[in-house]
Amino acid sequence: MPKNLLATLVPAALILTGCGSSVSSTKADTDTVDEVQDTQQASAPAATTSTADAQSASTIHVFGDTVDTPGGSSVTAYDYRVITTPGGEHEGVLEVKVCIGDPVEGYDGGSVLTEFWSIEDGEDRRYQPASSYGENDEVSPILPFESMVAWNDCIRGWIVMDTDDNTDAQTVRYFNSTTEEPGAEEIRWAIP
Repeated sequence: MPKNLLATLVPAALILTGCGSSVSSTKADTDTVDEVQDTQQASAPAATTSTADAQSASTIHVFGDTVDTPGGSSVTAYDYRVITTPGGEHEGVLEVKVCIGDPVEGYDGGSVLTEFWSIEDGEDRRYQPASSYGENDEVSPILPFESMVAWNDCIRGWIVMDTDDNTDAQTVRYFNSTTEEPGAEEIRWAIP
């Protein structure tokens, strides 16, 4: 088996380091510490959403939002539309980007699988990537089922979905069902 790893299966160790300082318990020192904390809070930028909050299954993102995964990778959905093939058939296509995180010892790179993406309709039906599709002149490149990607690199392209112009497409869903990373949840984008 080649030493490759799925894009979002990359285990990432989160190392938290704390800094300690000794603060004297005198009134003057306590007042100084309080003033510094007040100044830092007043000048600090607004808090950003944590990865766990950003990935909450109840959060619906807009197209173009990039969401970080717990393993250090990221995913973005850009567009969904129904196109007409040269053969006259209607196919749903989804434009996405997946970025692979930092290298993991023992692995040469990662692979991006289209199977983690789906389209959901208003009645909770899910449509997976199409198992086969014909030529396509309107969108390029079409992502194959599996694409090899180097560490700290991205791949962007279109996925042909098992949808058409009769599908009531509401949301794009990304979920890596094979990951063992804690905190990995479904990620959704609204289809305008």
